Amino acid sequence: MKPILFRCCCNDLSKKAAWFFLVLAMASLTGCLVISVHPFYQEKDLIFEPALLGRWTGHGQQWHFEPDRNEEKAYFITYTNQEKTSKMTGHLFKLEEHWFLDLFGSIESETMPPPIPSHCVVRVKLSDGRLTLQSLSYEWMEKWLKKNPNVLRHQWRVNPGDNAEDKYFVLLAETADLQKFLRNQLKNAEAWSEPLTLERPDDR
Repeated sequence: MKPILFRCCCNDLSKKAAWFFLVLAMASLTGCLVISVHPFYQEKDLIFEPALLGRWTGHGQQWHFEPDRNEEKAYFITYTNQEKTSKMTGHLFKLEEHWFLDLFGSIESETMPPPIPSHCVVRVKLSDGRLTLQSLSYEWMEKWLKKNPNVLRHQWRVNPGDNAEDKYFVLLAETADLQKFLRNQLKNAEAWSEPLTLERPDDR
């Protein structure tokens, strides 16, 4: 399946609960986003890879990685497509020999009550001048949580005015439990969405 622009397969949450997704420039990854209240990284796991810096393009999108001015081991990421520009903070971290990127959207709204910040995670592979990103599969995880309701703390939510069956989940587990879950799914291809591959533009 070819990566597409952001569409939420779970009851059009991009419109009904856009504040919760923070319009995270995860638009380029297939399907819904798996959202967590807590970060997926611990400080001891953080790394900073200079090779990520600069522009990456593919599938009508551009991702621009810069050093974050407020944190030593963080990236300021600008995502652009034909319709909009989004900004977020990225923390690259390592579990065993695998790289992950925790993405945290910036809040630029004066909405009251204020939006609840949230995190999502993608696997990262950097090789041969290409950057590959893979998010957790929302569809797979939805089924997994229903079969294993007590393994990873979460909550099912329904937006006001929606039918009771129009539920979506939010992860409430602590970071240590989130990381344990990621380790357990490293070799499970079904747990991850179709990869998005980006390359360096010729005019970089």
